[in-house]
Amino acid sequence: MIDRSGDGPGAGTSDGVHRRNLARILGLVHYRGPLSRAWLTALTGLNRSTVAALAARLVDLGLAREQAPDQTSRAGRPSPVIAVDPDLVAVAVNPEVDAVTIAAVGLGGAIAARVRVDVADLVTPERTATLVAEVVREWRGGELAHARFVGAGLAVPGLVRASDGLVRFAPHLKWRDAQVRELVEAATGLPTAAGNDATLGAIAEHRFGAGRGVDDLVYLNGGASGIGGGLVVHGRPVLGAGGFAGEFGQNRPGIDDAGDRRAVGGVLEDEVGRSRLLGALGLRSADEPALAAAIARAVASGDAEVVAELDRQRRILATAIANAVNVLNPSRVILGGFLATLAEQDSAAMRAAVAGQAMPAAAEDLLLVVAALGEDRLLVGAAELAFAPLLADPCRSRTERRARSERMPRPAVASAVRVLHGGAFGYTRTRVESIRDLRVEIVPDGAPPGAVSIRSAPDGVRPNRSLQRPHSSTPRERLCPPPPSPSSGRTTTPHDATPATC
Repeated sequence: MIDRSGDGPGAGTSDGVHRRNLARILGLVHYRGPLSRAWLTALTGLNRSTVAALAARLVDLGLAREQAPDQTSRAGRPSPVIAVDPDLVAVAVNPEVDAVTIAAVGLGGAIAARVRVDVADLVTPERTATLVAEVVREWRGGELAHARFVGAGLAVPGLVRASDGLVRFAPHLKWRDAQVRELVEAATGLPTAAGNDATLGAIAEHRFGAGRGVDDLVYLNGGASGIGGGLVVHGRPVLGAGGFAGEFGQNRPGIDDAGDRRAVGGVLEDEVGRSRLLGALGLRSADEPALAAAIARAVASGDAEVVAELDRQRRILATAIANAVNVLNPSRVILGGFLATLAEQDSAAMRAAVAGQAMPAAAEDLLLVVAALGEDRLLVGAAELAFAPLLADPCRSRTERRARSERMPRPAVASAVRVLHGGAFGYTRTRVESIRDLRVEIVPDGAPPGAVSIRSAPDGVRPNRSLQRPHSSTPRERLCPPPPSPSSGRTTTPHDATPATC
């Protein structure tokens, strides 16, 4: 919803209204792509001058760019186009049993870079954090040296607690109560969030893919770690009380033909599995495109074993989908990963099998489709986690400060700080707010000249806003000079005089 109270008298006096409208404009160009100011005016109901001011502020914040106007046949002057700044990226991570995939995803959902690191053994949370840090370091020194990293998002195949990102249980990775979010944040220095991979895949498809514009959908994801799911109801993702909703792979499917059963008492992902397809194909591992290509070749060549396994898994999957349709009555079911490959090999048979087991009224308007984002879906969803604070409040999120800091080369840190002695403590006249995680330690009087150190500050210490004094009962001091004595006649201006408002 748009708060239009800023359009009348006193427009711009409410900071809350300004922030909400700014977030709305950024969200529109993030989800819909470049839009002219005229379109933004029509979509938001704000007046043209307000939209122009909001767009200019987003450009000033480094979140958007103004492009050449659309050349249309419409009468009047063409309207400038507002697009997200492609240099703003989030790190997306998907740890799996056979590989860790890491991508840099730009604001707007485009993949700027991707690395797949194959692993022979199950990756640990610590190893995951190390791999992410190594890849980000290489990007910053190479192909993404121009980029500004907002944060990181983790798409984990397991139960991830929504309140704090703790991985309660990832059965195939054998993670229990894993604090992988904290590990990645410490290793990269980027604010990090974590969520269930299938839930994030559902969010990505809802916002950018096959579920765009759909209010009620079920998403099923088939990966190396099994089958997960995500739900969107009335346009909102359903997480459940703890964040664990959508675990369709742990349901026990009904199997009419006893000959179709492979795991006695097994759950859906025990019967419908990527590993079983790889076994039928004689492969040890394969990413999604390679697996789809191998299945297509086997079907084309008439490989009876592969065709029989595909048919068996489709029959069982159709029952699971029909149960979801009966319970949730979605307008769309989206299949991702190897489940999409199963459906695409004989889409007519899959639709018929679902319709034959679902209640007719619940399935009459149902569309069964494959994920439009392909292998990008989980990574785009993970990036949405990282972008969430920025999209909610472009002004006050930590992204603005961190994004500005990334533009400054690290060697410039030492030259950007000048310590001037004033009484027992030093202070700086140089505004160094753009340097990320900076803390200046000043030694007491009597120490050797130049005894000043600069190092990374722990989380929670705001750069250039606090000073740690050794051996002091006062934990923090303001980084500004002490007030002048009446006799000194010295006047100074605190570095922090500029209001921290949007």
